Amino acid sequence: MDQIFAERLAAAGWSKIDLLVLMNELDDEKRSLKIALRRIAQDPQYSMTGMGRERQNKERRIKDKERYLIEERETVRQRLGRLNREQKAMNKALNREQNFPAAFFAAAEEMLDEEQFMELELRAVDILGST
Repeated sequence: MDQIFAERLAAAGWSKIDLLVLMNELDDEKRSLKIALRRIAQDPQYSMTGMGRERQNKERRIKDKERYLIEERETVRQRLGRLNREQKAMNKALNREQNFPAAFFAAAEEMLDEEQFMELELRAVDILGST
């Protein structure tokens, strides 16, 4: 991992907004490299004899840089994915906790006879009163 990228990633930390900004910056760099690669391919200067080696070297450097950017972007994408999974799990847990008592109450009302339901309800009142 490139030292500069490691510093940028550390600066972004686990902030979703900062990670998205970093990903957009990497995408911008990658786009500019693709434009540069197209310019080199279309440049008539390199079509003359003797310039082919220089053109190949420039293309190779650009493609190498592009590969690094793809790896760096994947690192950021994985971190964002982890954040999204954690947020989804938290939302699911919070939602379940809010809806579970109501669902449990409805299921108990539906499945238990009246006497069992009243016993369960009294026990719940006792538990709430003791806390």
